[in-house]
Amino acid sequence: MTLQAIGTNMSYQNLLSILDIHSWGTPHRNILKLSNLFSTIHVTYKQGEIIDLIRFLDANLSPIAFVWTGELPYWSIPTWHAIVLVGHDDDNFYVNDPAFSATAQPVSIDDFDLAWLAYDSYFAVIEKT
Repeated sequence: MTLQAIGTNMSYQNLLSILDIHSWGTPHRNILKLSNLFSTIHVTYKQGEIIDLIRFLDANLSPIAFVWTGELPYWSIPTWHAIVLVGHDDDNFYVNDPAFSATAQPVSIDDFDLAWLAYDSYFAVIEKT
């Protein structure tokens, strides 16, 4: 999803292999492997605050947030997960969630913050260098 947005295409199977994804998931820090493989990609990976996400969104970059879905109202199964933030307003973040076909789903900033805090407020941003 995010790689396509910056013009980097790769097969889903290749991505699973690169990120070392298993049936139980993968550590979110594995996203750093992308910058080791592609000299044209820079990955920012760190803990942050809501304002950090807003700054990236305002710079037309889409942060990947690592969340606990038990705090997201549109999820019925609690699990560790990653979602892509694609916009915001005063009350909501708009997210693309790879588990759902809907795009730019609104999530209140409060609900998002609870889900994100549960995963220690980690996020990643992938951008072209």
